[in-house]
Amino acid sequence: LLNMIYNHTIFRKKNYREGHILVASTLRVIGNIYRHLKQFDDALHYHYKSLEMREKLQSPDNFLSKQDLGETYLEMGNTKDAIECFHFTYETEKIDKHCDFKQAEQIFKEILLTQHELYPNGNSQIGTTLHRMGTNYLEMNEIDEAILCFENSLEIFKQFHSLDRNEIKLVNEKLLQAKNRKKSNANRSSLFLISSNQFYHVYFCRS
Repeated sequence: LLNMIYNHTIFRKKNYREGHILVASTLRVIGNIYRHLKQFDDALHYHYKSLEMREKLQSPDNFLSKQDLGETYLEMGNTKDAIECFHFTYETEKIDKHCDFKQAEQIFKEILLTQHELYPNGNSQIGTTLHRMGTNYLEMNEIDEAILCFENSLEIFKQFHSLDRNEIKLVNEKLLQAKNRKKSNANRSSLFLISSNQFYHVYFCRS
């Protein structure tokens, strides 16, 4: 399979001498195969080649290669480089648009774990991860988890930033949004319960 894909890549390179997104995508596939085979040096080589071509083409999807590099470094135990790659990925705010939300949740958990190992005394980057993780939970409508992430993010940001920093304002806005949605959901549940009780009273008490 690997030889077939490699030969296909050579064919594409001959047809697209100036580079093409199809070549970059194929290089990415080869890199992921090597990663699953635990041949990490080869995996990094092809992922960097894919990234180089995407950047040359000014592709909006170059974050995909960064994500692949981050996952490779993570499996190698190189947490520092993994975090840098993942930060590039979710700072583009595309991680939760191109992954399903459950997949994004798992990625954020892995980033958070490595950050706690790398920064045992805390770091503002942990606050950024919690902010993005909370946003992902908000999209999943898991409101309690979102609120917890935003509150923890604020707590960390306040340790490292002044209160007028834009990051703190953004998280406060998201926290308010999450609390309002929780309140709205509770009100809808109450209305449904009242309507159900009224139906029961009208239908069964009259019969």
